[in-house]
Amino acid sequence: MQDYGIFLLREREQGRHLKQLQTFHMERIFMQEHDYSSMLSNPGFRAVADAIRNATVSAQAMKAMKRPDYRAIRYNLLPELRRRRTLPGVGPFLDALGEFVASYNTESARRLELGKRTGIRRVTTEEWSAFVELACRQKDASVIGALLCAYASCREPRQPTSEVEKDVSE
Repeated sequence: MQDYGIFLLREREQGRHLKQLQTFHMERIFMQEHDYSSMLSNPGFRAVADAIRNATVSAQAMKAMKRPDYRAIRYNLLPELRRRRTLPGVGPFLDALGEFVASYNTESARRLELGKRTGIRRVTTEEWSAFVELACRQKDASVIGALLCAYASCREPRQPTSEVEKDVSE
């Protein structure tokens, strides 16, 4: 699933429109595994995933829709996080992710300063702390990194989840 996010970015940049998984799809897939579902429900995990999504697939979608107010698209972010998650321990992964969160928050502050109304959500210190605590409980970054990249490349449902699930089941 994490590879699909990278594939999706590449294909969209070449003008091909592909379906994007939704976050509730991942939640349903991983509900059976308690460790994974607790990661997906962590507020820090969700905030960091939202930031990655906003800076990658969502920014790219806004560019494709010719919206003038899209964020800078970070094409190398998902491949870099994928590479760093394979290194020993969680340090290299958190280092790359920390650099991204800092630049994302700086961009959000700049957007706010310029009076832009979209794309001003920032990762809070509480959310970042929750994510770091969650990541440090892992032996390495392989699982949490893969889940984060996959979840970040999924789009949020446009309808309340219960309505979307009803549509899917029908």
